[in-house]
Amino acid sequence: MFRNERQVKSNVDLGKKVRDTLMLVVDYVCPLQDAIVAGNYDFVNESITAENFPPHEHERGKKPAFFKLFHFNRYIESKAAITEMDKQGYRPASLRELLAYGKENPELQRQFPIIALLSVWVDPSSGYRHVPVLWGNIDKRSLRLDYFEDRWASNSRFLAVRKY
Repeated sequence: MFRNERQVKSNVDLGKKVRDTLMLVVDYVCPLQDAIVAGNYDFVNESITAENFPPHEHERGKKPAFFKLFHFNRYIESKAAITEMDKQGYRPASLRELLAYGKENPELQRQFPIIALLSVWVDPSSGYRHVPVLWGNIDKRSLRLDYFEDRWASNSRFLAVRKY
């Protein structure tokens, strides 16, 4: 696993665009529930299940992933954030990638929400699309769901993975 203080610091600097990447090996074989438990969250939305969030096609085995946090410093819709990531050679992170990132950076979500836009679940009762978000404050760390269609607050960060 590759990690150094300069790269982690660049991921934490508030109000600045993140320029560096952080490489982590993601274990896509690990059951979703085990990855959630490993993150040691104080709250987990009950709809975050393996049934609602099956693995994506690329999620097989253990692979390195180069992560980048995008901070747009303005209100932004999900589709616009995805377009901006794509322009820079990145794609949105999945739930399993978000969990790997959150496990390695457990305190980061206390500073700002971290969103994974690749994994979308449609609530059958409402028809609304939801995406996983790491959120927290001084008292707790949460893995929750928020609406894909909403505009995201200016303090939000979007986790992305470099395309190969």
